[in-house]
Amino acid sequence: MAHSIKTASMIRGSLLTALVSALLVVCGLMATTASSASAASYNGACESGEFCMGLYYNLSGGLYDNSGSDPDNNLHNDHFVRNWAQLVGNNTWSIQNRGSTHEILVYDGAGRTGAVACLKRSRGLLNLDGSWWKDRISSYKWVSSCPPGVGVWG
Repeated sequence: MAHSIKTASMIRGSLLTALVSALLVVCGLMATTASSASAASYNGACESGEFCMGLYYNLSGGLYDNSGSDPDNNLHNDHFVRNWAQLVGNNTWSIQNRGSTHEILVYDGAGRTGAVACLKRSRGLLNLDGSWWKDRISSYKWVSSCPPGVGVWG
């Protein structure tokens, strides 16, 4: 019967391989956690860099928060955080642009169609009571500046 004899260098090599593997796993977990923390869209908190919409006034009753444009350009497919029963499209009473570099174009039609208005960057909370836009926002997109001829909040 053959016996395996491990030399000190073989043991050090195995330990080094295990240590490097463990380090790669830890670094991967840290990178995943860091990217999740910086991209906190849809977490129910209106944070810096996000466009936020509230089901009711003062961003209450449910919140939609996103740091980019809606991927499918249709808020009728999206739900409010903390109120999943309600769709975002045509159910918004308050909005806020917490972005520091872009304006937001809002549209009353899905697919960025219909009437359009622009919400300036870093615009404080805007309640849409008495506004034609209350319960009409169906899509939006981030833009570098408000186009000429578009109504502006801000």
